[in-house]
Amino acid sequence: MLLREFPDINMVRQLKNSAARGVGEWRNVVLNFECREASRLNLESPYSLFINNKGHSYCTVNKQHYRIETDNFLFSQPGDIYGLTVDNMQKTELCNIHINKSFFNGVAHSLTTTHELLLDDPERNRELNIHLFTQLFPKDETLNALTARLTASETYSNHAFESVLMELVAYLLRQNEDIKKSISRLPFAKPSVQTDIYRRLAVAKDYICSNYNLPLALDEICRETGMSKFHFLRVFKSFTGITPYQYLSDVRMNKARQLLKNSNNSISEIASDLGYEYPNSFIKAFQKNYQIAPMQYRKQVSPVSKTAILDNSGNQALGNFAQNLNL
Repeated sequence: MLLREFPDINMVRQLKNSAARGVGEWRNVVLNFECREASRLNLESPYSLFINNKGHSYCTVNKQHYRIETDNFLFSQPGDIYGLTVDNMQKTELCNIHINKSFFNGVAHSLTTTHELLLDDPERNRELNIHLFTQLFPKDETLNALTARLTASETYSNHAFESVLMELVAYLLRQNEDIKKSISRLPFAKPSVQTDIYRRLAVAKDYICSNYNLPLALDEICRETGMSKFHFLRVFKSFTGITPYQYLSDVRMNKARQLLKNSNNSISEIASDLGYEYPNSFIKAFQKNYQIAPMQYRKQVSPVSKTAILDNSGNQALGNFAQNLNL
């Protein structure tokens, strides 16, 4: 089901209550629409992906706070309690996908069971008790293609919704297998310790990604993970290969490139949006990372600046000349 606005909250609560009594279940739903303000609080999640195609939103899952932007998505699972907030001057385009447990489990069963067993008992749907990690993930081309198909009207007119949704579940299961491999490589003997350390590191990385625009302190991040400062530093670098400060710098630099390319915000505005107290600090950091000044980078890559050249010059020849120089 594709919805172009939030469903009435009373309808959501009725569906939740009926599911809890065993007489119904959350439907598979894709929410896709633009808004400047929205709020949904204290709802129980099915398997859910919180995605933004434009702008940003804030989500709280089990009292953990996340900032969701166009380059990442948040995954939550059944039993998680979430709240979603949008409060922006510019519009945010939400693309939230909610998958009910029976459907998710059925797809997982079909992908992890031999063809012989599936043929012998086609109606059996084995309860797999799948646990995925509630955390932020980077968006990639595969996810972008799947969400584009899930929000396209022809997907529903051609009755292809469940087929595309099955591909999405398979994608999430592959993501989970990659996480398991990463966990198994952690230098700890007990699997339970490996999993616990991974979970704490994921909390730290998500906290940095959600608060990169603030003056973060190491003690603050360590409190979120429940680890001592020195233990956290040791484990973080062994897992990521860089320090938490370097990770924060990388996040800011990636956001900077996006803003320089896709917005016409001033350098001072971008520096402030990224959490730099002074514009010069941002300029020096950007030059150190990319060996080019922010304004020069913008001239090379920004469609906004290219459009400005054509619009403001009043001279098509000058615009062609600028394009030939890749400005």
